[in-house]
Amino acid sequence: MRICFQASDFDGPGAYRCGFLAAELLKRGHDCTIPPYVQTEGPDGRPRFIYDLKTVPPSPDADIYVAQMRKEPHAAEAFAQLGQWFGKVVVAECDDDYVNIPSYNAGYKGALQVRHHLFDGFLNSAAMTVSTPALAEVYARYNPDITVLRNYLDWPMWEDVPQQSEVDRAGRVRVGWMGRLAWR
Repeated sequence: MRICFQASDFDGPGAYRCGFLAAELLKRGHDCTIPPYVQTEGPDGRPRFIYDLKTVPPSPDADIYVAQMRKEPHAAEAFAQLGQWFGKVVVAECDDDYVNIPSYNAGYKGALQVRHHLFDGFLNSAAMTVSTPALAEVYARYNPDITVLRNYLDWPMWEDVPQQSEVDRAGRVRVGWMGRLAWR
């Protein structure tokens, strides 16, 4: 079985919702691919690496496609075609609540413009994965087959991080961030 991960980004969620999962599946003998990314400009003007469905459309050589937070206007149609024309399984993946975004959120306006494309993708997918039971409830109206895959840290990647000294522990708190770089 060949699994193709079509992550929406190269950093943050794309890494830990697709990249880490693909690496673990490869260790267990599965055939996984993550297509090449292209550099584009993000909404903040900074470079961003994404898998662009228009530049490199999904080819029908995988059995399962994991569509991680694909919000492009044509994404839902592309994945529906994979399922209908080629008999492939498409699994939508999302670890954010695009239904209940508060207006104070930095991504609120942008999310309002694209979330209907994301929801169309959920409706056109055979199944869906989310990071929490609460998200499973939120998205139940868009897909009846939802599995919770919790976020996690890939602890080996943190082995080389220096431990805090006793002085640091007494006066400072160290906070890690595994989200999108654009929101740092």
